[in-house]
Amino acid sequence: YELIKTHEHLLTKFGGHKMAAGLGLEEQNIAEFKKKPKLVIIMDDMSFYWQVKELINLKLPITPSFFPPTKRHPKTPIYAKKFSHFMVHFPMQAMSKSFPEEENTLHVGDNYKTILDRVKAIKKNFPKVKFVNNHTGSKFTSDLRSMRILFSVLNNEDLLFLDSKTTSKTKAPQIWKEHNYPLLSRNIFLDNEENVTYIKNQIKRAVRIAVKRGYAIAICHPHFKTFQALRESKDMFKKVELLYIDQLYKLLYG
Repeated sequence: YELIKTHEHLLTKFGGHKMAAGLGLEEQNIAEFKKKPKLVIIMDDMSFYWQVKELINLKLPITPSFFPPTKRHPKTPIYAKKFSHFMVHFPMQAMSKSFPEEENTLHVGDNYKTILDRVKAIKKNFPKVKFVNNHTGSKFTSDLRSMRILFSVLNNEDLLFLDSKTTSKTKAPQIWKEHNYPLLSRNIFLDNEENVTYIKNQIKRAVRIAVKRGYAIAICHPHFKTFQALRESKDMFKKVELLYIDQLYKLLYG
C-alpha cells in the first residue's frame, strides 16, 4: 500500500490498507508505475585520491560529497572534476566538540556576509556544484536564525541543500516549507559502525525504506569497511534503481 501511495499521481484511484490495496491505472502509465524504487547513496567526507579511486572502482552510481579545500585536503576541487555528479560537504558547527572542526566551519552567530563569502568560495572552487549538504552541523542546523540566513544565501546563489539530519532538531524542514521549497533529507546512515556486517544490514534497511516510500537517501563515508560492504552488496541493489542526487531531485520535482 505504501509503495502504491508513492505513485498516486499515476493512478485514477486507489485504496486499501497495509495488507491489501486496490488501484485504477491508465494503460499509458503502466510502464512508469512498474519502475523500481529509487535509492540515492551519498558518500560524505571525500578528501583524498585513494577515496576517489576506490569510489570509481566500485562502478556504482554513488554521489560523492567533497569537503571544500583546506591545507589538509587541498585537491578536492580537482578530484570533483572526475565525477559528472557530485556535491560539496559544507562544514557547520556541531553540538559536540569531540572532533576537530574543519577550516571555515559555519558557526551560529555568523552574519549574512560571512555565510555568503563561504558559499561564494565553494562556487568558485566547484563551478559545477548544484547541491551542498551539511558536515556535522547539529548546532548550526538547529538554530533558526542561522538556517534562515543559509536558506537566503543558497537560494540567491542557486544552490540546493540536502539536510544530512545530524540532529532531530534541524530547522531546515520548517524554513524550506515556509518558502514552499522542496527539501531532500537523509533517511539513514549506513556506517555509523565501521563493521561490514553492520553496514550490509543498514544497506538492507535502506532498500526496505526505498521500497516502502518509493525512494530513500542514504549517507555513508569513505571507510575501507564501507567500500568492502558496498562491493559485496551489489545483489541487494537489484531491488532498487540507484540514482545520483540530482537525478532524484529532477525526478521528484522537475
